[in-house]
Amino acid sequence: MVFEKRKTVPIPHFPSYCNPAVILKQRTRSRHVSRYKRGLEAFKDSNYDQIFPTNTARSRLDQDDSGDSLDLDANDDEFVVRDGEIEWEEGQLGDQEEAEPEEMKLPAEFRLANTDDVEKLNILLQFIVHLAYDEDFADKAKLSTYFTSALRAFDNRIDTYKHSLFSSQALNRDYTKDLERFPIFKGRRVPAHSECDACRISGRTATYEVTFDGVAYDRRTLRPKPITASSEPEEYAYGALPEQSKYTLGKYCYRKSEIYHKLHHLRWHLFEHVMAEIEAGPKPLKFGAEENNVKLVDAEMARFEKSGLLKSLRKEVNGVLEEAENSRYSVNFKDE
Repeated sequence: MVFEKRKTVPIPHFPSYCNPAVILKQRTRSRHVSRYKRGLEAFKDSNYDQIFPTNTARSRLDQDDSGDSLDLDANDDEFVVRDGEIEWEEGQLGDQEEAEPEEMKLPAEFRLANTDDVEKLNILLQFIVHLAYDEDFADKAKLSTYFTSALRAFDNRIDTYKHSLFSSQALNRDYTKDLERFPIFKGRRVPAHSECDACRISGRTATYEVTFDGVAYDRRTLRPKPITASSEPEEYAYGALPEQSKYTLGKYCYRKSEIYHKLHHLRWHLFEHVMAEIEAGPKPLKFGAEENNVKLVDAEMARFEKSGLLKSLRKEVNGVLEEAENSRYSVNFKDE
């Protein structure tokens, strides 16, 4: 049996930049090492009787003309690496207690983003009261971080719940429009129908009838929309908007729609409660200069707090949000 002699493969020559020692040295772990860690490594490699002073101590040693000896016991503090020196590579941090308040001054949107839900809700109610007296306040509020930060956080939470309800299924387009257009939702049990008008999935039995009531409103001002031929569908163009629209739904679409409707029209319901309280109360306030409007709203908020209105509105909002939160984990929302 004849064995072939193996060919000798020459060892390739790698350029210097491919040298493993060079590559490993450039890894992230060896870069951006803090001054504290460099000093610690140097101390480990040195004899225990050697001390490596900080830059502050070195500068003072360089300026010392008193002689060849140094009293180490009297200057131990100069060889301690302080917290400020670890964090700041250039210069001294100075007095920590004086620096912290300046560092803690955050923009309003960051402070509001971390406040509790009660404060956000109170700001929302202030916005509703402003809007009740000033139809254009929604545009003015866009210039105020105080309002925009809290309202954005509140709306994001509402939108998250709304999306989770119907994210896995498509709804009838006409049904979705009416669900978001009309602010009043009425439902009742009816004899079984063969199809759900919302999802139109075959095999789903409809046992509920939903009636959408009221008049469409402007989401910005929360007031009724003006009737124009171009703003509404063709069948609405020749008169007032229809006051009712009916659909038959399966039990799951009915329950989801009920919660979705509460979330979508929550601001409108709060606005209606505030307007009713204003109309039933003393002579309405008149808005004028912007600086006076804040005082007037504060006075109204105090009156509504005393009358129990704000407590009732907080309870309503918390109830809707709690219901939406529980619906995300309810077994009743699984597909049939």
